Amino acid sequence: MGDVLYRRADANFNGRFIIDYGSSELEFIQPVFADQFCVIAPSALQIPGWKAIFRCYSMGVWSGILATLIVCTFCWHFLKKWEQKISFIPSNCSRFKLNNLFTDMIMLITGGTIQSKTFFVMERILIGSCLIFNIIIAGTFQGSLTTSFSTKAYESEIDTLEQLDKSGLPIVSSANTIKNFFGTDNHTVRNSLQKKFFIENITALRVTADERRISTVERSSDIRIIIETTYEDGNGKSSLHVVKECPRDYHLGYIVRKGWPFFARFKDTLLRFFESGFLMKWYVEVENCLIAQAATKKIADSPIFSFNLEDMQTAFYILGIGWLTCLAALALEKLFPEFSYF
Repeated sequence: MGDVLYRRADANFNGRFIIDYGSSELEFIQPVFADQFCVIAPSALQIPGWKAIFRCYSMGVWSGILATLIVCTFCWHFLKKWEQKISFIPSNCSRFKLNNLFTDMIMLITGGTIQSKTFFVMERILIGSCLIFNIIIAGTFQGSLTTSFSTKAYESEIDTLEQLDKSGLPIVSSANTIKNFFGTDNHTVRNSLQKKFFIENITALRVTADERRISTVERSSDIRIIIETTYEDGNGKSSLHVVKECPRDYHLGYIVRKGWPFFARFKDTLLRFFESGFLMKWYVEVENCLIAQAATKKIADSPIFSFNLEDMQTAFYILGIGWLTCLAALALEKLFPEFSYF
């Protein structure tokens, strides 16, 4: 554009947003494309491996399983109390205590064995239904757990301007022509984002991807090829994310020197190419070739990984919690001997 402005060139064939560039020496040919300016934010972080077990079910399902466990325990406790009454069994019998029945119910639902014997037919039906419940829950849990361990999951992405505002990320660009990017209207979110918008002479995309402390803006038509050729790994995960709610739409055109004698003829030729679809066809073909070339190289360079300790950390965390709980119980039994009979 500078070459056109200083008359070292007659035309610039890189599509430019049709806005005021602050010079009367430039003019645009007929708009040929429409494009958007979108905000580019750091991609969401991966969910830690130790949370894999909690991703198997939603909180509602976990709550339902716990409620079922408690209800079944109380039902079983009622039946045992009835058995104790009609069989004249001493009231201090340990196998009729609620805490022991709760432990047996946990073992039953998790696929373990129990020591309690059944007395009533209804008690056998209760135990049988709990066993069938265990088969269904255990099967779905194992399948979901395998998926959680083998599939990487990520936190929610920033997809709206409101979410971007709440994230607190500053928006940085090196283009002075878009200093009023979010406008000056009475929209609360846009006004807040405009206060966080800064012009700095940095490689904003690189800083956004590597340091994750800023966000930036980029043309919607360009960002796909930039991300997929530069900021995407062999598994298709990118370090950048395009916010779906784009704040600005523009028409694009080619800049020429003011008073260029071939303006009318070139405009007519360009419109013929545009209406026949050649401009978009050439752009899409070049874009797809570059993306395919980059993807082939990344796939060839991507190694095959096997599960490691970091992937299986949930099991070791649970084992560690169990050990600590055992040590705490041992200390309580030493300090309070009666705790052993709880």
